[in-house]
Amino acid sequence: MVAEHADTVVRRTSQEAFKLVHQGDLKAGITKMSELKGVGPATASAIMCAGAPDKVPFMADESVDSVPGLGKIAYNLAYYLKFAAKVIDKAAQLKQVGGDVNTPHKVELALWADMMADKFDLPRPSVDKQAQKQNKMEQSAATPSSGNKRKATDASTAPSKTKETEKVKDDDSTTNKKARSTRSSSAKK
Repeated sequence: MVAEHADTVVRRTSQEAFKLVHQGDLKAGITKMSELKGVGPATASAIMCAGAPDKVPFMADESVDSVPGLGKIAYNLAYYLKFAAKVIDKAAQLKQVGGDVNTPHKVELALWADMMADKFDLPRPSVDKQAQKQNKMEQSAATPSSGNKRKATDASTAPSKTKETEKVKDDDSTTNKKARSTRSSSAKK
């Protein structure tokens, strides 16, 4: 169906849709892109996300499934806008607190990755491991460089291994798996 469109129509429609999104009108941009035969809101969101990831989340099923309160998935504009509003709000919250996942596209990707980790039962880093990594980064930033690429670690500044940190490494129960409270878990029952 998409191949039926002349290149000029696709270019003109895309440019108009991107302009609308960059002006802050997501609804109009998705609607404009959806004028192309064979392009619905989900496909339009993928196209728009490629050109405006700071404004548009892609409507991937796994990402949508990770957002509570959306109801049964529907591939229409109203449903997409409900999903996008929640993702955009979360991105704004994360940006305000200085998080790295701070655009609608990054939030949508994080939701997708989280769903895939659940689907394939992949372990997640524990909070303790993340804190240890952060501490190491802070220590290396605070230590002045002497120009040597390899440094001996000073025993007084090196983090000590305790039985507790050893247990964290070996204990699979420390992964941060969370129970799904969305349609996915209810559909499996």
